[in-house]
Amino acid sequence: MDGQDWIDGYRTRLAVVGAQVDSVTRELAGITATASSRDGVASVGVDAAGGLRRVEFGAAAERLPTAELATAVLAAGQRAQAQAARAASAALARLTERSPTARGRPPDSTGSRW
Repeated sequence: MDGQDWIDGYRTRLAVVGAQVDSVTRELAGITATASSRDGVASVGVDAAGGLRRVEFGAAAERLPTAELATAVLAAGQRAQAQAARAASAALARLTERSPTARGRPPDSTGSRW
């Protein structure tokens, strides 16, 4: 293998990895999660980073003291954040599973792991 062949192969591998990164990036951007409090008083939606996107209250929310309502919102938010984190982790795992170095593959004959 001459130097140009190695460079061409390396560029090809970089393009493949770049496409995989783009795919996972799009997937991460679309991740959302929603969870409700156990009593159904509050429902919270978050994005992939766990950022709050929406909060909705059930009819029973009007009758709750604010401290209980706050607890319901936080509990729902924590569950939604955990769901989003699991989805994001799964997306990132798919990216690293595709990487030769993530699987512990030894370098190829050129000494490159890619």
